[in-house]
Amino acid sequence: MRPLTALAVAVAAFAWSGSALAGPPGSGFLVFKDSRVGAVTELRADGTGRLLAREAVHAKATGGKKHQAEDCRDASNAPFGATWPAMRPRYLVNSASTPAGLDRQMTLEQIRRSHDAWRFPFVTDCKRPKPSTPQKSYRPIYGGETTRLASLVGWLETDGVNTVAFQSLEGTVCDGASACVIVWFDGGDILEADLAFEPDLTRYGLADFWTNDERTWWDDLGGEWAIMDVATHEFGHFAGLDHVWESPALTMFPFVHDGAQTLGLGDMLGMHAMY
Repeated sequence: MRPLTALAVAVAAFAWSGSALAGPPGSGFLVFKDSRVGAVTELRADGTGRLLAREAVHAKATGGKKHQAEDCRDASNAPFGATWPAMRPRYLVNSASTPAGLDRQMTLEQIRRSHDAWRFPFVTDCKRPKPSTPQKSYRPIYGGETTRLASLVGWLETDGVNTVAFQSLEGTVCDGASACVIVWFDGGDILEADLAFEPDLTRYGLADFWTNDERTWWDDLGGEWAIMDVATHEFGHFAGLDHVWESPALTMFPFVHDGAQTLGLGDMLGMHAMY
């Protein structure tokens, strides 16, 4: 991971017991909304979509630096309590939804690479930890391209397809986010997960744009958001990880930052804990 901008973080949370939203009860939807100014995690009821619990965090850039080595020492991780079953789920990508300014084929390849960062033995600059028990494969399959949009994001409707797409988040439960993952779970099993990117980041009032470059940066006026940094963070939610609120060097810190496309120690340990 490259050095990242330090953030002063203020957290407002109300949720059930456990770290973040760990151990969600029964069944329902977990909604992960990530943006440059905050991150929100919500639990919504199965069937009705009614909001049951919410955690929010807001940040302000301080201009400080974090040392690159911190990601290899920080063991923090937060599985949210549900994992994919032993079967290998497929995810599909709507590459036709790629917004102007991005290369469609390159974006597809970067999304696939971002997902593969979470597959053992992981994409990392750190020494890879050895699992305490034999590693059970986490290997969702890229199932090809689709014309579908993310139904969970658009309507909280399950369609049996794990979709990745650029689509407007305006008016949805994901409104306000730059990228959003919604996970449908039942007990300890993830049944479906969709990932959506807001195609027009400028609608939030700043000159923010997606980029196929591998560097993420931003200031008070705007910035560029690397697909690989953002998608790698979001695929951590897809796999079963919540945010690690006090670990700014890790990929699962709630604010996407430069270098998030390579996993830190805690990111990898979280995967070992679940799979």
